[in-house]
Parts: sequence; structure tokens; C-alpha cells
Amino acid sequence: MKSKSYYLLALFFIVALTASLPADVVYVGPNGNDNRNKAQAANRGTPFRTISRGYRSADPGDTVIVLDGNYPGLTYLQGSGEPGNPIILRAENKHGPRIIGSIQSDDISWVTIDGFNVSNWIVNSGYGTKGIRIDSSHHITIRNCRVHSCRGGGINCDQCDWLLIEWNLVYSNAFWEPGQHSGISVYQPRYLADDNRANGIVIRNNTCFSNENKVNNVLFGRPTDGNGIVCDDFK
Repeated sequence: MKSKSYYLLALFFIVALTASLPADVVYVGPNGNDNRNKAQAANRGTPFRTISRGYRSADPGDTVIVLDGNYPGLTYLQGSGEPGNPIILRAENKHGPRIIGSIQSDDISWVTIDGFNVSNWIVNSGYGTKGIRIDSSHHITIRNCRVHSCRGGGINCDQCDWLLIEWNLVYSNAFWEPGQHSGISVYQPRYLADDNRANGIVIRNNTCFSNENKVNNVLFGRPTDGNGIVCDDFK
């Protein structure tokens, strides 16, 4: 019979080997093809076509790199990372990928969104009026994005926890949406992870300007928001 120490040693090497496995990188490009598989999209020359498809292929620890170009419509993120192994959605070149629509998701965790250019004044409001909308999620990082010219809010996180929003350029949002929005908005934060401590919400080093409500709130008959940064309703 093998000793207990033998089994513990074997378990140690299995855990060490698993921890050292390299994360994958997949590419998304405006001339790509969503019928490709993950292995094919690991080559920069054969990317996926849509950001949603590239993101959906990612496992915890993977990086999805988005090439420069236009990406119209709704980009919906489905899937989460893990503690210490986030899914990273990153522009190859800062502000190079232009999302003419919206980035949206619900109920995700351990995700980084980095370097996108988002606007939606010129598209159908069915894509959503907010630039980046993340709801009911935790351990989310949004950084280095340029979010502008959105009918509704710029960066909006409702009922979330553990947020890091930094180094974003957020301007000329919230003009024409009667629901009333702002540049960066954190609304009704919740305890979603690691209870019994303060909310882990950090908003720092962002540049916000010219975010304004130009139409009245449908309930109050006057503008109520259009803030640069607002943390609202901590009940």
C-alpha cells in the first residue's frame, strides 16, 4: 500500500501542472468568419467575425484580441472567468475596434474589457442606447475605453459588485434618452461576492465631459441626470 505522502505528492504535481497550462488567445476581425473553431481563430489571419462569437469561445484565463475596424450592432458577452483567471476582451490597438452599437452583458464575473471605441447615436435604438451596460455582475474591469455619442449612458453598471472602472474617456452621452442616464453610472450596487465587507467599487482616472440630459425625464418632467460620474441608490 502506498503511503499517504505519496498520494499528496502526486496531487501536488497534478495541481502544479494544471496551474501552468497556458491560456489561449483568439482573434476577432471585421473580415473574419464565425463558422471557424477556436483553434483556427487562434491565428491572427483567420479570426472570428463578431466579438460575441469570439468571446463565447473563450475559457477562463483566455484573451480575446479584437482587430481594428467597425463592429456594428449589439455585442453581447456570454460567459465568465474564474478567480485569478479572468476572460480578457482586449483591443489589439487602443480605440481601434469601433463598436457602433453597444457592449452588454448580465450575470458575468471575472471579466476585463479593455480599449474599445463605443458609440451608438447613428444606429437603431433596438441595439440599446447605453454604450457599455453590465448588470448583476461582479469582478468586472472596464478600462481604456472611449465611450461617446451614445443616446443613453456611457458606462453603466447596475446591481453589480467588485467593479474597477479606470482610464476611460467618456463624453457626449445621455443627450436624447428620456429614461435619463449619465457618463459613468453605478446604480443599486449589490453584495454578489465575498459578503460581509464594503463594496469593492473603484472608479478612478477617467475623463468625463459633455454628458448631459437634453430631454425631460418621462416621470418628473425635467432632466434628472446627465452627470459625469454618479453612484446612485445605495439602499
